[in-house]
Amino acid sequence: MGCRIPVAVAVLVLLAGCGSAAGPASPGTGTATVTPAPVPTAAPTTTRTAAPTPTAAPPATGTVRAASLPPGVTAAGIANVSALTNAHSAALEGRSYRAVTVVNRSSASGWERTRRVVRVDGDRVHLVRRTDASGGNRSSDVEYLDGRARYARCARANGTGACPTGPPTAVAASAAGTVLVLLSGSDSRVVGTESRVVGTGGAATLRHRIVVTGNPLGLGSPYGVSEARNYTATALVTPSGLVTELRASYDLVGGGNRIRVTASLRFSSIGSVRVTPPPWYDGSGTGADGTDASGTDASGTDANVTADTPS
Repeated sequence: MGCRIPVAVAVLVLLAGCGSAAGPASPGTGTATVTPAPVPTAAPTTTRTAAPTPTAAPPATGTVRAASLPPGVTAAGIANVSALTNAHSAALEGRSYRAVTVVNRSSASGWERTRRVVRVDGDRVHLVRRTDASGGNRSSDVEYLDGRARYARCARANGTGACPTGPPTAVAASAAGTVLVLLSGSDSRVVGTESRVVGTGGAATLRHRIVVTGNPLGLGSPYGVSEARNYTATALVTPSGLVTELRASYDLVGGGNRIRVTASLRFSSIGSVRVTPPPWYDGSGTGADGTDASGTDASGTDANVTADTPS
């Protein structure tokens, strides 16, 4: 897409796109500028006006264990989205994990699908973002963080190397910013509590199912040309506040266009992710290998994203 945006609206661009309509992406493949949003460590509680005629949350489908509800959540729903988002960030602090965000946009003029995979292991973070669109257009970005800076694979005089692109914490932070936006609907309800065993021989983990409706404030085009309507989201949240899964759907309406958006976010492999530097990074930002500036090798595939293939 190639749009340049302020840091404050980067999460909204991920969810809404660079313009008011989801038309075909620009032809060609290359390394795009990525401007992630910071995690709000102490976001203020927002006073909101309920959206007109919001979609009602479905009735409860299971027993809610009120004693294990996460921070910011009561038996009635989300009372403080900032407290819940901060608890989510705290549950991941100091632990490795994998976060996958998938956003699909479709309209009369075309479709677009963006898949963003972030693997975090202490100071080492690996990011892959791929966008496919109607008309066969696609683009990809590969970035790596080493605790000192954030690097993108780029063309250099001696081949493909690592070029510094930003601070070392920004990429991993944007996933938590997405959680904040998608849970900010005007209405919510806890509809049940489930117990799930994660991994072989793992202990059962409680997860509360929370349904969010009512269009979140600010969700739409970051430039104010689209309005979000018909919003609904479902989140699975542990007692500590970790949002393990989050799915949302809504329409963006504006300028005579209607764009259908579906978004999903999943945090997994908590404590078991291991990130190693990609071959194009040599620790100084000047390394080179046999790949080209678009982030692919001679076969047209990205050698660094094998572990990030959709399961």
